Amino acid sequence: MMRVTTAQQYNTSIDNMQRSNVSIDKLQQQISSGKRVLKPSDDPVAAAQILKLERELAQYDKYDLNIKVTDRRLTLQESIMDSMRTSLVRIKELIIQGSTGTLSDSDRASIANNMRTEADFMAGLMNSQDSQGEYIFAGSKGETKPYQVQADGSYAYQGDEGQ
Repeated sequence: MMRVTTAQQYNTSIDNMQRSNVSIDKLQQQISSGKRVLKPSDDPVAAAQILKLERELAQYDKYDLNIKVTDRRLTLQESIMDSMRTSLVRIKELIIQGSTGTLSDSDRASIANNMRTEADFMAGLMNSQDSQGEYIFAGSKGETKPYQVQADGSYAYQGDEGQ
């Protein structure tokens, strides 16, 4: 028969209290963090699933960001195209106005000046940049100014067909 001493009872009680304190500490960490698995050794299978889900969530966040950026960019492009359409209508009106034979030279010069102003406005629209400073209509050459004035006054496209 084995005899249980007071010292053994005392040590057993201390060990039980220490295990209880560790368990309570772990539960408090779980409660404060809102997570059941604090480190991979707590539950290796669950930890692996958590890592997989975190990667998927990061990918979905990236998709969401890309969608928002694309939506903003398309909205900006649509606004620019509407402004270009309005400018083209104005140029058409100026052409019709200038086609009458009853205009004086100063009238025609004024119409020509208005057309140059509209053309310059449209050139500025064609070279619009987004909030990151990339040219919107340059294709995949976002750093390159897409429409550049040539010596003869025409515009040459410097971008590419990329998206």
